[in-house]
Amino acid sequence: MYKLVIADDEDFIREQLIEMLSWKEFGFDVVASFEDGSEVIEYLKENEADVVLADIKMKNVSGIEIAQFIYHNEINTEVILISGYKDFEYARQALKFGVFDYLSKPTTYSEITATFKRVYEKLNVKYATDVNQLAIKQLFFDILSGLGDMDELRSGIEKLKLDIDLNNLIACIVTINFSKYNEYIEGKWKYGKEGFYNAVHNIVDHVDGGLYFSVVDMVYSQAIVLVIGTFEQDSLFEKQTEAFEASIRSVFEQNLNLEVQCKAHEVCRSIHKISESYKRIMSNNNHHITAVIHNIISHISVGNDTGAISMLNNFLSSCSELKEAYIFANSFAEILKNTLNLDTDKIKNELTNAASISAVENIMAGFIQNAVKDIEGKNLSIIDMAISYIQDNYSKDISLEDVAAHVALNPAYFSRYFKQNTGERFMDYITNIRMEKAKVLLTQTALKVYEICDSVGYKNIQHFHRLFKNYTGSTPNEFRLHYGGGHG
Repeated sequence: MYKLVIADDEDFIREQLIEMLSWKEFGFDVVASFEDGSEVIEYLKENEADVVLADIKMKNVSGIEIAQFIYHNEINTEVILISGYKDFEYARQALKFGVFDYLSKPTTYSEITATFKRVYEKLNVKYATDVNQLAIKQLFFDILSGLGDMDELRSGIEKLKLDIDLNNLIACIVTINFSKYNEYIEGKWKYGKEGFYNAVHNIVDHVDGGLYFSVVDMVYSQAIVLVIGTFEQDSLFEKQTEAFEASIRSVFEQNLNLEVQCKAHEVCRSIHKISESYKRIMSNNNHHITAVIHNIISHISVGNDTGAISMLNNFLSSCSELKEAYIFANSFAEILKNTLNLDTDKIKNELTNAASISAVENIMAGFIQNAVKDIEGKNLSIIDMAISYIQDNYSKDISLEDVAAHVALNPAYFSRYFKQNTGERFMDYITNIRMEKAKVLLTQTALKVYEICDSVGYKNIQHFHRLFKNYTGSTPNEFRLHYGGGHG
């Protein structure tokens, strides 16, 4: 049984929610119920819960604040919010903090049962695997890119306990393009690129009806989604994929007020076909070469020369002219020099004498093997570069993807290795830096609070207020009055 906590400040509604379903038949046990979010937070400090079902507005602490507490403390609990308010801002905040679903009052029996069936399936996957979701995403990226042989992929699927049969798989790639992306990020969206990145994953990533839907890569204003599972009939798979597309468009447009275009590409029945489809999609993407190079360097930086060379071979096999391979190789050498501080003059000299694509491939493969040897023990220097970049740019709207691109790492790799080397999640790290800078500005300058908010990288003053109070226990004005001396 999964543990469920219910919170609503109206006694009648709370009791109705408790009695609405035969919870045990759905695999849930109501272990506690509360009338305020503060009680839920206190409960979670000492007890485990798999799901919290909470009203979005309560007397003291809201459902959003529960979700925020769970998100920032990395508590392994799903949150489902219920609201009598059809408010765009609530929905947007909910997605930012990883809320599983957002239901409107009055909630019907069919709506709540459908939601809890989905969360039950997600919990089954989560607890059956008991692994970091980054490992699953890396496996999916390997499938997408054609990396690794069938035995390696089968081993990975078995270790991660994924319900995928490679002998009878079915898959397709869905691309999600965000209309007027830059305008949206700079205008309507108030939580930065990192918040948007989290929202996209929260909306898209799920398991439904035996299919895995996962954002495997994001290239600027486009998300690359792998839909994969074990299916017998193409027609059923296509119907479920179409339903997914419609759902995604609806969620983005209704909850985030953002228009998106979804396109499901060809149905694939083999790993080889998936990687071919991915190549065709990315060949039409102006940022493809840079994205491939960054992913190769991601493998180099963690000592995986086999993965790096496989990705190299995969790309060069799609090149029809020596010139294309030569441009790629020189771009690779330049980016590698700037990010990992390796001497690439030798590879550039050798490339000038390359007379074929296979010659370029051999030169680069040899260099990759040597680079992996040279980079051993230098992972921390990569983190130092990332921290330096954050220190120089914390006042801007920078995201995990921006910093990962600066050090030429895949965002999934960077996220994992940043935490391993610093002990903190990226978002927590950058928030802490901004809050410390804000404290200095509040106590040592006469800048207005909204000016300080902008100068430490936030555009939404209310969001800044909430983060500052969570960090210090005081509002910015209270902190200034207490510690600021003559400033105010």
